[in-house]
Amino acid sequence: MLTPTEFEQAARELCPHCQRAYEMQVREEKGHALRFREDTQEWVHDFVKNNRGGDGIVFDHKFCQANALRKNRWATE
Repeated sequence: MLTPTEFEQAARELCPHCQRAYEMQVREEKGHALRFREDTQEWVHDFVKNNRGGDGIVFDHKFCQANALRKNRWATE
């Protein structure tokens, strides 16, 4: 079984969105959320998207390409 650090490293190797989120975390940059969607049974990334001239906040919604890895770990915990 992978340690939490090894697990997240494996996820970053599979998913460019996990890598992007990690880089944001290292820079202490806000604007990312990883969440499990109960309705679709998928892990997804939400990134705050630059909304030039628009009102409100817009999110860039991305499917986690490490979805199977995350679901497998989630099911065994």
